[in-house]
Amino acid sequence: MIMEEDLIENIKEALGVSGSYTDVQLLESLRKARNNSHPDNFHDIETQRKKEEEFKTLSVLYESFRKYIEKRFEENDSKKKKKK
Repeated sequence: MIMEEDLIENIKEALGVSGSYTDVQLLESLRKARNNSHPDNFHDIETQRKKEEEFKTLSVLYESFRKYIEKRFEENDSKKKKKK
């Protein structure tokens, strides 16, 4: 699995952004960018091919980041339960 910092940097690079963002902001931006780059949204064959690669990359980043957030949430939740 990609380290957290690397994952976040890859996401920012794919989105063309820099600076600080919350996990929710990054996840939402990835989701929107992924949906906007779906090849079925384009009629030109060449554009569809380019967008297909972009869509695949954004989908992998989205799923990896979503799983990372879920795992972190579960870990925090289990820590809270242990304190009780």
